[in-house]
Amino acid sequence: MYFEGFLIVLIGLDRKFIFVANLKVASTSIAEILRPLSEIALVESRFEKHLPYWLIEERFNWIFSLIKREDFFVFGVMRDPVDFVVSLFNSHTDEKFREYPTLYTGDLDFDGFINEWTKVNSDQIAPQFTRFLTKEGKIGANYIISYSNLGEGLDYVASVIDAPALRTLPHANVSNRRICRNDLSGQHLEWIARALEQDGQFIEKFCDRMLPNNLVPFEGMALSAPCSSSAPGTALKDDEVGRLLPPQPKRRKLQWRLLSLMAAKINPTHPTSQRV
Repeated sequence: MYFEGFLIVLIGLDRKFIFVANLKVASTSIAEILRPLSEIALVESRFEKHLPYWLIEERFNWIFSLIKREDFFVFGVMRDPVDFVVSLFNSHTDEKFREYPTLYTGDLDFDGFINEWTKVNSDQIAPQFTRFLTKEGKIGANYIISYSNLGEGLDYVASVIDAPALRTLPHANVSNRRICRNDLSGQHLEWIARALEQDGQFIEKFCDRMLPNNLVPFEGMALSAPCSSSAPGTALKDDEVGRLLPPQPKRRKLQWRLLSLMAAKINPTHPTSQRV
């Protein structure tokens, strides 16, 4: 299936899910399956598909006035920092990026990628875990899959939101393979470890398990704009993270009708989807 534009976020009102897309974690393939199940699909620029959770809350806060936030299953995927950076480099060697010099990496070696590309495209190399935070710096997602555990994680998501097709994920938007992690030097690995240190810690402690509400991922961490650490939260204790299957979401047909009407007012040509 082909989409004109890249899907930034998918919201299923009937199944009560929010998919928070991340870079280089099979988001395109997941979107192909979830799009028909989503009443709201936000589409933006061709090379951007990682609307952070805090912005989803801000743009779609009207939804939570009709359906409680805690009734939604919010999920996404994160990748090992080294594999993430390697995939980011490889994907931008594709010829489709050549007409976008600031994005294209085909003429760079990995040193040039680190020293030049990451400075110009700092938003793409930002810590992945920040995409799943609220404005207050709390974790907004209920379940974040580690990419190495993608199959098992999507099997779990499929059971929660009734999307069995997630169990047979198609391959889409496959990256070029110019280098692999074994090609990196010790200095390259050290740079990645420093740049994305908290991603590694976050994956170890928070991924592949159900998360309770109001968690602050790191004690005393300073969050950059637009997030803020001013609001109080609770830090996660090891015994507070569960792997239990959450209750299946209840269907609320009356609320769905109301939401459909509101979505229709936003875009009359697509009564149950919003596009910008």
